[in-house]
Amino acid sequence: MVLAAASGGITVAATPPAFAAAHVCQNNSGYTLGTDPAEITAHWYHFCDPGGNSPEDVSISKDVNGTWVEVAEGSGTATYVCQGTAETQYSVQVYGSYGFFDDCG
Repeated sequence: MVLAAASGGITVAATPPAFAAAHVCQNNSGYTLGTDPAEITAHWYHFCDPGGNSPEDVSISKDVNGTWVEVAEGSGTATYVCQGTAETQYSVQVYGSYGFFDDCG
């Protein structure tokens, strides 16, 4: 801001503030099934430009006799290496939603 005295009053000149660049964010989430070894890998990241990347909580659960049991959790990624050969129902929680599938790998 500049103040200048002139005959008849004061003149005020101001430069408007610079606006920040738009903050654009997106989510990247999902899971993959591996076969060698048989495993489930879930991921969830929040990408912002500007601002960088932010890992989010992710979990993998499996149905054990009708009860969901968490078998892996992480920040950004979680991996569960499947045990045994019996078909089991699994659940992956990423981005506030669930994915359900049978078998592992």
